[in-house]
Amino acid sequence: MQRYYSNIYWHFTGSPSDVDWKKIKKPKELKDYPPKTIKDTYETLETILLSKTLKATSAEKVSSTEETAPFCCVCDIPLKDLDYHMKYYGKVAIGFNHKAIHGNFNPVLYIDPEHMPYINHSVSLKDGSKSLINLIKHTNFGVERGESFYGEREWRYIGDYRFNESDVEVIIVPKDFKDKLIHFLQQNHYDDTTVLTWELIQLL
Repeated sequence: MQRYYSNIYWHFTGSPSDVDWKKIKKPKELKDYPPKTIKDTYETLETILLSKTLKATSAEKVSSTEETAPFCCVCDIPLKDLDYHMKYYGKVAIGFNHKAIHGNFNPVLYIDPEHMPYINHSVSLKDGSKSLINLIKHTNFGVERGESFYGEREWRYIGDYRFNESDVEVIIVPKDFKDKLIHFLQQNHYDDTTVLTWELIQLL
């Protein structure tokens, strides 16, 4: 199987604070928002693991009159390619096994905003097709890094997503947080979760 597919689906915990996702069309625009500190990013990880919940904290504008319902998301990114996304979403990533994601989440449909009139013409974005609205992701398509969300291969769940300890396959943290995380996992019944460090990922 080619490397572009992964059996692990990643949720980063360090997205910049106070992002208005309705206005973001390319990853590099996230640089305009203040990043979370590594301390806050790690504390968000512990909050997620203790609650066993990914909170639906995002919503995106689809058209002048429509926007998605609140959702949470994961990304289908191979391990060796995660380092690039770290600079936008922080240095902590939770890896869910595919069994936890398939059947619950759905991959998004990436559309250039300029093409939305064609979508509006061919598919009603109201009533019964509300689910389609929730899976649309606006993005520019460009060859330069930071120009497009397409490489993230995002999957969405509408609402808060509850998971079990066994659904968490691996977690990546900076080396300085490895021992702290291992102790936390042992205390909270994440017995089969592997811990990796970004320092190791960058050597692959």
